[in-house]
Amino acid sequence: MIPEAWARHVVMFLVAFAAAATAARAAEMKVTVSDDKRSVDIHEGDTLVLRYWFGTAPLPEGVPERYACGGYIHPLCGPDGEALTEAHPKDHAHHRGVMWTWPVLRWEDKVTDPWAVSGTWTRPDELRTATGGPDAARIVALSTWKWGDKEPVLRETLDLTARRSEARCRVVDITLTFEALVEKLSLGGRPGGGYGGFGLRMAPRKDQKITLVTDPEGKDPRRSWIEYSDTFAGGKDRVGVAIFEHPANPLYPNKLHQYPNLNYVMPAFPGPREFPSPKGKTLTLRHRLWIHPGHADEKTLAEQWTLYAKTKTE
Repeated sequence: MIPEAWARHVVMFLVAFAAAATAARAAEMKVTVSDDKRSVDIHEGDTLVLRYWFGTAPLPEGVPERYACGGYIHPLCGPDGEALTEAHPKDHAHHRGVMWTWPVLRWEDKVTDPWAVSGTWTRPDELRTATGGPDAARIVALSTWKWGDKEPVLRETLDLTARRSEARCRVVDITLTFEALVEKLSLGGRPGGGYGGFGLRMAPRKDQKITLVTDPEGKDPRRSWIEYSDTFAGGKDRVGVAIFEHPANPLYPNKLHQYPNLNYVMPAFPGPREFPSPKGKTLTLRHRLWIHPGHADEKTLAEQWTLYAKTKTE
């Protein structure tokens, strides 16, 4: 016979173990695809992490229909599920959350402006991967950039991994691969301004802080990052988002841009120049978003940069 006291301990242990297992399952990384396959959500447990718009996203009321598009992330969320980004704001209706596009897409002697949702659109092809798990969720999506919304000129592959949070911090890795489908294609930043490429339009500011760091030329390793923080609606405290550009990216480190009045930051590739994209060749851009409480100090950001710089690029 098992003594009554021991029996109680065993029961209490089994109950605690079952509760812990249930909590662990509840906090797993989950991926949900909408019925119309326009959007893909990643949750940690019941908390939204991000939404990727694979197809055309709905526009806020009052925004002209010409700005309707897909191929971006919004919302990107903080530790409490609060939205950190904004899409299609009235001041710049073409800004859209976490976006990757250019003001200049040149094909032979013609130019369109996908940045401003003009002349070329990203259209969905195949949602290749949408999987969750105990530690991470992953989305792999193939899209085609169509000139005049008809002619395929560029193939895009998005490979996104969002990791389970630790101490209210989260890593989101985004790898974008582009392959030109036509001859004489090039991508470029805004002439004169140089902005374009991978960037974030953040939600309306309350107490915005922005820090840009790029080590001087000749330093090895040469670190570069953007730290943006604010107190966002629906959250409990200040939240920061760091943008790290992988050192393997072309032209690294690219110039860091900030537009505080627009809540916009980016490592602007390729700057004011045009970057040729030969037919059949691929261009790969890798970035990490590190979401965390507060406004991180330089030592902490340097440690996070080193962790990302050491990741494999194959």
